[in-house]
Amino acid sequence: MGSVTRRHKAAALVRDGRVSLQSTGPERVHLDVKEYQVVYHRRKRRWSCTCRYNTLTQSECYHIVAA
Repeated sequence: MGSVTRRHKAAALVRDGRVSLQSTGPERVHLDVKEYQVVYHRRKRRWSCTCRYNTLTQSECYHIVAA
């Protein structure tokens, strides 16, 4: 997926109100994006998402971009 397409899809999620902060703590920040859970791991300075693309490739998906 190209970065332009990823940004457009992410912008649509934000515009449509599909991104919501669920919790924040000293270790992690949890967000719901669409039907997936996105987590920012503070110590590792790394994002993860439960979508298939991110799970299989460990690459940045548009859910992470939207978060």
